[in-house]
Amino acid sequence: DNFRKQQKASQAIARAPDNEAIKPIINKLNEINIEIGVHQTKINSAEDKIRSNGNKVGELQRTHAQIIAKELEQGGIVDRAKTSEKIKSALDKYQLKILTLKLSELEKTVSECFNNLLRKKDFSYSFQIDPDTFDVQILTTDNKLIPKKDLSSGEKQIYAIALLWGLAKTSGRSLPVIIDTPLGRLDGDHRINIVQNYFPYAGHQVIILSTDTEIDKKLHDELKPFVTRNYHLA
Repeated sequence: DNFRKQQKASQAIARAPDNEAIKPIINKLNEINIEIGVHQTKINSAEDKIRSNGNKVGELQRTHAQIIAKELEQGGIVDRAKTSEKIKSALDKYQLKILTLKLSELEKTVSECFNNLLRKKDFSYSFQIDPDTFDVQILTTDNKLIPKKDLSSGEKQIYAIALLWGLAKTSGRSLPVIIDTPLGRLDGDHRINIVQNYFPYAGHQVIILSTDTEIDKKLHDELKPFVTRNYHLA
């Protein structure tokens, strides 16, 4: 077997062309290999550019996503700001409406309290309250304005009591009331009106600090059904 293999190899060598005959083929193969190398280099360069561009595309996509997210966030902030402004506007309108209603109720209540305490026959006063300054104006039945300075000292006392009484009633709360020397500026008729029509209804708990010249025995007898405790300071 070895002999035959050697014989075949010798025959193959004998049949092989000489170097000069295959030289053009070898040169051509070399040129082809060189071209293959050049094209491979170009392919590698192109692949590098593709990878680089792919990275840039990815970066641009991330940047774009961040921009969109930021715009959405800013849009959300703007929407929340607009919603907040709408809520504030609605609350302001609601507050103004409530204030108007409460002032109207207070005007009516103070007028009723004042006229009930004043007890002038065939004559009554009404009160108007400025919603911006809360200044109180006193008007007669024919809408004539009466400056507070033109009220008598007794009427001023009744005005102050009526205002406090009206505020307590309008608040809707059970507020304790402390009244200090309430009758000092009032005449006899006004005193009896206050004792009969205000003290028993001023609040759920009323403390009156009075001298014995203000609430005498007659007025004390008027109040007695409504009094829980008496304290005499000598």
